[in-house]
Amino acid sequence: MITFGGFLKGEDERQKIEGTCRPADFGNALTCDVYNGLPKWRVTELVIRITWAPYSNSDVRDFRERVSIAPLTTVAVSFRLGTQLPVTRWSWLVVAAKGVELEQR
Repeated sequence: MITFGGFLKGEDERQKIEGTCRPADFGNALTCDVYNGLPKWRVTELVIRITWAPYSNSDVRDFRERVSIAPLTTVAVSFRLGTQLPVTRWSWLVVAAKGVELEQR
């Protein structure tokens, strides 16, 4: 199970899903370079949480996207937001993921 922040629960916290995101389409989407640092897992779905300042409950949204990211690989992923990011400060974080455990050879 992926925990808040992209780690596998009970595993080495250096192995995680992380990356960088930047606004696209006039702030209506995020284009992200996502790194799958989980050596035994192919990631098939990501959920990210975007927050912006000033922070309140209405300033937090989760977005889900199907992906296919092999272990130890970086892939470009786009998240359509359905809203526009504010010009003020915002941040994102992986809050959940699904994946397939790969067989050991």
